[in-house]
Amino acid sequence: MFGKYIAILNRQEHRYLNQQVQEYGFGPSVYLLFYLSKHEGISQKQLCETMVIDEAAMARSMKKLEQQGLVTRRKDTNDLRCYSLYLTPKGRDFIPTLTQFGCDFWDNVTKDFTEEQLVWFLSMCERMAENALQKNQEDSTK
Repeated sequence: MFGKYIAILNRQEHRYLNQQVQEYGFGPSVYLLFYLSKHEGISQKQLCETMVIDEAAMARSMKKLEQQGLVTRRKDTNDLRCYSLYLTPKGRDFIPTLTQFGCDFWDNVTKDFTEEQLVWFLSMCERMAENALQKNQEDSTK
């Protein structure tokens, strides 16, 4: 019931961001910079789990971001099979621009909402996301 609308919003946000970042020569994986900007040093595996992205797809995305000079992958000193992810100075410098694109999209999408409605809606989305992650984690351990 909610999935249809959440999927539409997600696809439309990605589509909008992709259109905006093309003029900078960046591709669709650039949205991962949002999360990395708040969680530098996260392992590639942890990022896959958090963002619910296939490991092979994540590896391809990180390789592209690395080639674009936005991200660097470093071998984890505790586990040489894992990579820790960091923004480069170029990636860090692009975050304000990327954030503005995201704000522009969501300002347009939510233009008819009051501040109170936005706060409530965001808190409900956060709770639903947490519940979904918890449910899937519980189911995967059975």
